[in-house]
Parts: sequence; C-alpha cells; structure tokens
Amino acid sequence: MDNASKALIMAGAILIAVMLISLGVLLYNRAQDVAETAMGSVDSLGNEAFNAQFMSYLGTDMKASTARQLANKIVASKAAGVDIDFAAGSVCSIDNSGKLTSTITNAKTYDISANYTSGIITSIAIKEHTTTAGS
Repeated sequence: MDNASKALIMAGAILIAVMLISLGVLLYNRAQDVAETAMGSVDSLGNEAFNAQFMSYLGTDMKASTARQLANKIVASKAAGVDIDFAAGSVCSIDNSGKLTSTITNAKTYDISANYTSGIITSIAIKEHTTTAGS
C-alpha cells in the first residue's frame, strides 16, 4: 500500500509538471504573437513617418517652388543615406557627384507622384503638368 500511494503522488507530480510546462509554452506562444504584432505596428508607423515627409508635396498641377523644394529634399535625403530616387522620366535627377540636375522652371507646373515598395516611398516622379483638351 505504501508503494501504491508513493506511485500516485509521483504520477500526480508528473501530471502537474506537464501541465505547468504546457501552460508555459502556451504563454510563450501568445507573448510571441503579441510581440510580432507590436513589431509590425512599429514598422508600419516607421513607414508612415518616413512617407509623411514627402506626402505634402504630392499632387497634380503643383507650383515650381514646391517641385524644387521636394527635389532638394530628395537630394538631401539621398546624401544622408536614405534609399530614395527620382523616377524615370522625371525632370530632375542626381548626377554622379550627388548634385541635383533639374529643368524645373517657374513658368510651368508639375505633377508629382510617388512609387512605393512594401508600403514605403522608393522613388518620386516630378513631371511637367500637361493640360488635356477641354480643360
């Protein structure tokens, strides 16, 4: 009888240990899911903050001064190591020495749009605004 009670106590202890380990694994998995969700939110907020510095410049029929300010901002960002470029067909580019090459003139207006990769602006197009017939 003494051996049977010891066996039951050991079985109960093993059962409690297995339950505690299972509870620990469950809590770890849930905490990991919460951490991954939080990191996704942080990444998303980082993308939004990066994009926000360029969003106010985007639009159609923008003044030359706005296009020039944006072009200078892109050159400064590029010099600071930010991976952003002028899109193909833009009236602006950055030469090999890192200087702005531009054909922006005050007499014209410009259409400014952004290209995104994974939710972050990677290039910006600054093109002359063209009017369509009837406008």
